[in-house]
Amino acid sequence: MAGKYATRSEGAIKQALLELLDEKPLASVTVSELARRAGVSRSTFYQHYGNPVDVYAALVADFSIEVSPLMSQVACADGLRPAGRPFCALVRDAGALAPALGEPR
Repeated sequence: MAGKYATRSEGAIKQALLELLDEKPLASVTVSELARRAGVSRSTFYQHYGNPVDVYAALVADFSIEVSPLMSQVACADGLRPAGRPFCALVRDAGALAPALGEPR
């Protein structure tokens, strides 16, 4: 059962960061507000991540897994237009992960 709760907490923390990135830059996000938004304690937050940047890195890793199948289409004959859409449009329209992609690093 612990795995189920850990997965739920990690998901809530990631979702909370995505919501906060719509409101402010990553450098301004605190562990306290991230934990509060996720509905977890600071202790639970620290069981999974060291800081908000670690959560951001996990989101980027998640996104990389999601777009990995697209990578084979990037080098198609007509340039960066997999499935008839520019690759940048696919990244821009990343759905729930879009706030993480828009974060300047």
